[in-house]
Amino acid sequence: MFDKEYLYDKFNKHMPFTDEECEWLTYYESLISRTDKDHEKDTDPLVGAALRDANHIVRYLSHRASGQEGNHAEYTLFIEQASGIDLTGYELFTTLEPCVDDVRSSIGASCSSIIAKSEVKKVHIGIFDPNPQVCARGYLYLYINGIDLCTYSAPGIREKITNSCEVFKNQKSINNPNSPVYPFHELVLMVNRWKNYIFNIWLHDRTCAGSY
Repeated sequence: MFDKEYLYDKFNKHMPFTDEECEWLTYYESLISRTDKDHEKDTDPLVGAALRDANHIVRYLSHRASGQEGNHAEYTLFIEQASGIDLTGYELFTTLEPCVDDVRSSIGASCSSIIAKSEVKKVHIGIFDPNPQVCARGYLYLYINGIDLCTYSAPGIREKITNSCEVFKNQKSINNPNSPVYPFHELVLMVNRWKNYIFNIWLHDRTCAGSY
């Protein structure tokens, strides 16, 4: 675990970050979401995201609702902070799997589609979205669009992220009878259509069950 003040000091001084430092920085950034107006409801997920350049310097950092109210962390990074910037060589770190188009509830495109259209070619994901309407779909969408993907690997980081989103996870979990109903027959069709991609994800221990 890295000290919070140490990481933010490095960020403010534009110093290089390792992968593990980026993972902890985005986790700490996600916790700021609790103080924002958009998070008056406990069911909103806490999300932090960062863009690191080719020199391993974190240039942009955000959390859910850090920009316009209702905006996701990744949306704020790409649309509000880094709009018009050439992001070639940049990597994205996000604590929660990016959303997909048909689940995005507020204005704007989904985070997955925005990322896929950017110059960013590598995305680090903390945990899969526990919402059955999103779980693994954002990951798969990015994978199909040629994005290099990996999951957070710092010791204890995924457990920290999962615990911070516990209320959201319980609300959206497929084990909750009040959670949105996901069309599982469509998931089966998608798995059959993209079985090679799914197989590669499985080889790297990237399944919904493995995220918690």
